[in-house]
Amino acid sequence: MGKITFDPAEIIVYDDQDSKPERRKFTLAHELGHWFLNHSEYMAGEYCEAQDFDFDEVVDIGIKDIMRMEWQANRFASCLLLPREPFLADFFSIAEDIGLDDRGFGILFLDNQRCNIDSYHRVTNTLKREYGVSRSVVKIRLKKLGLLKESKISRNIGDFI
Repeated sequence: MGKITFDPAEIIVYDDQDSKPERRKFTLAHELGHWFLNHSEYMAGEYCEAQDFDFDEVVDIGIKDIMRMEWQANRFASCLLLPREPFLADFFSIAEDIGLDDRGFGILFLDNQRCNIDSYHRVTNTLKREYGVSRSVVKIRLKKLGLLKESKISRNIGDFI
């Protein structure tokens, strides 16, 4: 979907026909995350192949480090696109508007029950439109903020819900 190189500094977000604007927006934020988190100290670009590393300097970087930098860039993008305070305010406003209450499982609980799936869709549809991101980005942010509890059953259903 995109890539970053640090020298020269360049971010490319690919605009193919299958990519949605929400995905391109997240990709750009992700690549900016690599820039602002100074990942240039560890890689020449996001594609971490052998030629991307400067072997003149001794850098001990493994797959776990790469995975951590990717997680950090995703986290950066999520926080940039869905800032905590406005996102929380919007979530609680939506929850109040549709009558969601914490009944012991959290305000938003997702399992295979139709009523919970419907509530999940109402909340995430509004938030994804408001912030111009995909449902999966909203879902991850809700979970990270402790606003969405998900049963093991719903995880097996997949992201189509």
